[in-house]
Amino acid sequence: MSDSSRSHLPSSHDENASHFGMVGSHEYKRIPHERAVRDSIRQEAERRARRLADEEHVGRARIEQVSRELLRDLGLADAYLGWTMVAVGSAFWRPQVMQIPYQRRLLLLPHCMRSSEVCPADYTPEGLACVNCGGCRLGYLRSQAESLGYEVMIAEGSPIVMKQILSGRAEAVLGVACLNVLEKSLEKILMAGVPSLAVPLLMDSCHDTTAEDDCILEMIRTPYVPGMTSRRSYLALMRAATSLFEAGQLDSLAPRLFPGAAPAPQNPDDMALGNAVEITEAIAYEYLAGGGKYYRPFLTLAAYDAFLGGPATRMVGNAAPELPRAVKLAALAVEVFHKASLIHDDIEDGDPHRYGRLTLHAQWGTPIALNVGDFLIGLGYRLLADLRAQANDRLAAEMTSRFSAAHLRLCTGQGAELWLQRYAGDGIAVPDILRVYALKTAPAFELALLSGIKLAGADDSLDSSVHCFARYLGIAFQIQNDLEDWSWQKENKQRIGGDLLAGRPTVIQAVTCHALHRSWSSIISEMREEYTATESQWIQRMRTRLEESGAFAAARRLMTRNIERAGQEADRLAHPELRQFLFYLTDSLFVRHHAPSNVSAKDPG
Repeated sequence: MSDSSRSHLPSSHDENASHFGMVGSHEYKRIPHERAVRDSIRQEAERRARRLADEEHVGRARIEQVSRELLRDLGLADAYLGWTMVAVGSAFWRPQVMQIPYQRRLLLLPHCMRSSEVCPADYTPEGLACVNCGGCRLGYLRSQAESLGYEVMIAEGSPIVMKQILSGRAEAVLGVACLNVLEKSLEKILMAGVPSLAVPLLMDSCHDTTAEDDCILEMIRTPYVPGMTSRRSYLALMRAATSLFEAGQLDSLAPRLFPGAAPAPQNPDDMALGNAVEITEAIAYEYLAGGGKYYRPFLTLAAYDAFLGGPATRMVGNAAPELPRAVKLAALAVEVFHKASLIHDDIEDGDPHRYGRLTLHAQWGTPIALNVGDFLIGLGYRLLADLRAQANDRLAAEMTSRFSAAHLRLCTGQGAELWLQRYAGDGIAVPDILRVYALKTAPAFELALLSGIKLAGADDSLDSSVHCFARYLGIAFQIQNDLEDWSWQKENKQRIGGDLLAGRPTVIQAVTCHALHRSWSSIISEMREEYTATESQWIQRMRTRLEESGAFAAARRLMTRNIERAGQEADRLAHPELRQFLFYLTDSLFVRHHAPSNVSAKDPG
């Protein structure tokens, strides 16, 4: 791998930083107690961030590298790494924030700064509705920001913030939060390349927290200086992917069989019997528009843009990229097939929640949910058929063939997992699991990327590299899901250890058996004999045992190895913008390489 590309890759150690600048392990999240130490770190962060200005890609790994060097040179402990990365990340993005008008900035304040004893404010879907009672500093900070033109939210969690950003209401985010929340809530904002600043709280608590008010005010008063040069950002393409599922564009790209029909009801009792023939389509379209990150269609749009030189990544303001209808149809089809697979997967896995709400089969019953999934498959192939009017026959036929191949591979992988779950017993080795992961996850990444570059005019010379890149990326992505199953840090999580409780085979299971030279069933039996308690307590004890066995560390090493291999495949590409996008993709998908934190199963927060 060339030296110039090496810095684009996530670091190979077990803790992976967020772009803003966090790492997963608690031992790296200590806050410097002395103000003089904090100020010295900030001053040095400003100096070193100026050196990063000329680098093409500055992701989490690069900010982490700079932060480690900073601490080493100041003679400070690595325990301050998370805090230092916030300082370096903020210093790096400050020039970009300065070119955004106050009216296009969003200030995110934490509700934990309120005075819990006197606060009369109510919570709304938008966050805490502060009434400026004077009982804490929130009202004052909010008023200072609003007087400049900011939009202010007193809330935590990335979904609501990303909604503001993707809707075009905000071009920059300024946040105040504890280190844990900065890691969990803002990583997706930074992944999009949204200019962002942050001031960490001085304590990690759910109420009555403290902060450096002068630093917050200084951040809020970051001046507006128009006319500066902007850095690469994928925000315009993320917005374009999300807009595909807004009512007007969705109905234009995928016209309904029953235009003007009533929307899907919230429960069967609200459904008029006369609308029975419309209900499948209504539920399907509501499901398409009702949730998810829309990451796969973003990959298609971004790969298309990258092959053409990346014009959309250098757009400024709120402008929307010009994208051909054929590219939009392909991106929409990628997500339609993905959503169909999720419906079927939720049924097969018995999952009751998706996107923080009931799954379709939990809400409507399995037969209706199955039928909606089948409807979406049909809709996906209709979108591919519509490509023929937008592209030449050869390309349209190739796209259909690629979608079919990906569909078959995905179902093969899912079927293999179901078979292993039911019949393999203890005979599941690590290579078996990794092969399943390559089949059930990688095809969607490969298809999304190749759809974009093929529609941009690429020949077959890139196919092999993209295939290998997607294979390694898919394996790493699935291992990360296995690790997150034991962590409360995953969004919309209802419980931990769901794979274990459902009996699903995972790489965690395979590496544990390999490390202990024992069968999985014997490990489970021993644990139940040693520790009989409530389900949540038993799962917590099981997690401790897995961590002590080295299973999480081994899984993280496997994940890191596949991330590095994906980066090596990206580095082989001669196309500079596409190579740069794949580096970004590798850096952005993997937000943590750490062991699940020791959080009580009764307290996910």
